[in-house]
Amino acid sequence: MAPRLQKPLDASQALQKVRNCAKELKTQKSLKDPQSRKVDATYAVLLTEEDSTKRKKYKLFLQDLVSSDQGVGHILVMLCAISLGQAHVANMNKCSRSKLLSQLLYEAAEFDDPKLRDFASARKPLSDEQAEVQPHGNVNLAQVESNGRSKLRIILYKRFLTNLKKFNTCSQVPQQVTYPS
Repeated sequence: MAPRLQKPLDASQALQKVRNCAKELKTQKSLKDPQSRKVDATYAVLLTEEDSTKRKKYKLFLQDLVSSDQGVGHILVMLCAISLGQAHVANMNKCSRSKLLSQLLYEAAEFDDPKLRDFASARKPLSDEQAEVQPHGNVNLAQVESNGRSKLRIILYKRFLTNLKKFNTCSQVPQQVTYPS
């Protein structure tokens, strides 16, 4: 069977998908399992070094969202993970990704909702003591297997926060963002 080709979204279509996702999530009591898995997988992408071009494009886009000084970066990452995913973001051309990023950051206040903030915060570790990371960021797989998926999420997010401190934050909407072709 031939791989299914996906038509690239433009920035306005992608932004509409994010808005629709935000609107839908505001009516839910909690994230559904597939949504939770998408968010967890997205944070894992942010924490790992990527070899594939599509993952690199997606990771750069997510890093730009997280490093925004708007205070809603984690909400935007959650919404983009659920509504767009890696395939849509990576298949967009550079101009569309840059425009989407600018629009999301410009309209960040629209997505700053207490319920969305709660959903995004639920993906974070409860405390630093619960995150056990080896000195060089290696995950102790025996601990993960015995303590379950939530422990892995805590470990991955702890590594994400450590890596996040390395990124520069900006207080204004980026004028031009460059992504690999």
